[in-house]
Amino acid sequence: MRHLSQYKLSSGSGLSPQLRAMHIKDLDQLSEWLKALPYKRISDPTQLHLVMEEGCGTCSSKHAFFCTVALENDYNDFKLIIGIYRMNNQNTLGIGNVIQDYDIEYIPEAHCYVRFGDGVIDVTKEESIYDLIQTDLLEEQQMLPVEVVNLKRHYHKSYIIRWKAMYDIIYSEEELWNIREQCIENLVLSDGMKERPPLKGE
Repeated sequence: MRHLSQYKLSSGSGLSPQLRAMHIKDLDQLSEWLKALPYKRISDPTQLHLVMEEGCGTCSSKHAFFCTVALENDYNDFKLIIGIYRMNNQNTLGIGNVIQDYDIEYIPEAHCYVRFGDGVIDVTKEESIYDLIQTDLLEEQQMLPVEVVNLKRHYHKSYIIRWKAMYDIIYSEEELWNIREQCIENLVLSDGMKERPPLKGE
């Protein structure tokens, strides 16, 4: 498997020119920069350039950004994946005591990452979240970067509906989604004091 540093950002359009202006010249440098960005939602998830301008991102926006850059440079070996996994306090640090407060074992959560050959690239944080959740994965779905904004939420909610019916969960679909949102809010807060790395050239 080729090392990410061998995938140069040579495209004259899209996100690549601005990245090169920031002295990010290959996918390895891009992955390291994305990992260092704070975990926080960008103001408009349909506008991936905001990852650069607002200096933050979640698993969805960071990996959609990564795959968009790869595709605009004609690298088709990188597959954007959404995996549903059993989110709990052991595999997702920072969610607080929400799940215990509602007396459930876990809640299905959707996590984005990139499959590359036989391996996985996870740029959500410095340490790979995929490494923590891989044994708790329930299913995976490949998507294009442009599909993530609309389809990830639908796919995730559809899985929760199936899970609720399968295990006769007492909470409503809306309540379960709100439980999930509380967990994500805690994750954002746990990372909220972290400053974004400066753009190279600033």
